[in-house]
Amino acid sequence: MISDQPDFEVAGETEKESEVTELVDKTRPDCLIIALDQPEVLHGLCGFLLGRYAQMKILAVAAERGNSAFYWASVDV
Repeated sequence: MISDQPDFEVAGETEKESEVTELVDKTRPDCLIIALDQPEVLHGLCGFLLGRYAQMKILAVAAERGNSAFYWASVDV
């Protein structure tokens, strides 16, 4: 559905949470959409990724719970 949008390009996909950091390091996306299968793990993962890529936006979705969270940080050093 997202790849059908004219202003979006899907840079990568994975079903394994263990591959998310490596894929983000490789593709450097502007936006990451991630499923919240384990919210307690993914909250830390999103914080880690934002620490590394402060300009990236993250949409974390928990479809079966009807929840979503948008993570975005802007860091001035």
